[in-house]
Amino acid sequence: MEAALSHQQTLVGLSTALDVVVELVDLVGAEKVAGCVVRPDNIHIQPSELQDGDEIAQRLGLHSTLDSYSSTPGFTDWCGQVKGVEVHVRSALRRTTA
Repeated sequence: MEAALSHQQTLVGLSTALDVVVELVDLVGAEKVAGCVVRPDNIHIQPSELQDGDEIAQRLGLHSTLDSYSSTPGFTDWCGQVKGVEVHVRSALRRTTA
């Protein structure tokens, strides 16, 4: 198990993540973002409309996905790295073919 981040590392990580989230919201448009959870090492973006999540993820260059069928409604979590910070965007569940 990794050691906990020092207070200074936490502050630097949080400062970086906050800078990145401001840039991301500016890029996709504040009207498309309902909220964000910002931690020193990751950002979670909740779109105003779930169906906009795919578009937001593509604009941010996120390509990895995790489809969650067990919740109601199901959703897709898009994730990737932006400026060294892990970013997740929730979207409507993708329609995939078997």
